Amino acid sequence: MILYLIQLLVSLLGSIWLYFITDSIPFQYQIPLLIIIFIVINFIVFLLFILLYAIIVILNSETSGAKPWKRKILVEYCKYVFLYLFRVRMEVFGKENLPKNNNFVIYSNHSEFADSMYLIIALEKYPIAFLSKKTLFKVFLVRHALRFMGGIGISRKADRSVTESVQLAIETVKGGQPVVIYPEGTRAHSNNMSEFKAGSFKVAMRGKLPIVPVCMYDMHKMPYKLRLKPVTIQLGILPTIPYEDYQTLDSSGVAKLVKDMIQSQIDRFDEDKLL
Repeated sequence: MILYLIQLLVSLLGSIWLYFITDSIPFQYQIPLLIIIFIVINFIVFLLFILLYAIIVILNSETSGAKPWKRKILVEYCKYVFLYLFRVRMEVFGKENLPKNNNFVIYSNHSEFADSMYLIIALEKYPIAFLSKKTLFKVFLVRHALRFMGGIGISRKADRSVTESVQLAIETVKGGQPVVIYPEGTRAHSNNMSEFKAGSFKVAMRGKLPIVPVCMYDMHKMPYKLRLKPVTIQLGILPTIPYEDYQTLDSSGVAKLVKDMIQSQIDRFDEDKLL
């Protein structure tokens, strides 16, 4: 909200100032020119904000992702771009289900790239990190952005590095930073989920950590564009599953338990839409 208001204020003041110094222009052209100036200044301010964010991320990507000031910057920029600029209305349900501490693992269905940004906004009081495929860390800005949040890379190949990544994720959670894992392993681009990979639940199981299932709904209907009419997406935070409630299950059983809970919430969202 702060960045968006600054952008509008700067654009408005800049447009008014330029309007008064162009009084020699015929009246019929002044209003269209004012609108063009306002749009151009908006775009310039947007680029400056993104450049500033990129500089902050690159310079601080190697420091702890659990720092409170990092969380505040992430939340503010995510709101600025993904709520205000893209005109998205996000409805969040079930915040009361979140644990009081930071020692838990989040498992969510995965529809679009921006899912992570909306999770950051919904869980703004928690310094969440993401377990992401290692190939993403090969992209310069993405690598720094993930490291800025304390992101953890994991290989899709069954090698020794996977065990190391799982252990690092466990240590991250126990150190006070919840980790987000997408058990589908890829984006579905719909509300229909792919199979959950049982191996993705090793972090919670080996660490004996609580699981917080999250349901992302209608994310695929949110194209990345500017619009006047807001689009609505929904995010449901489901009841926490303590380790004691799933310790007798194998990884496939835990995967089915979590997927069934998320699917039930998707079904409820579908039913609400029909009412």
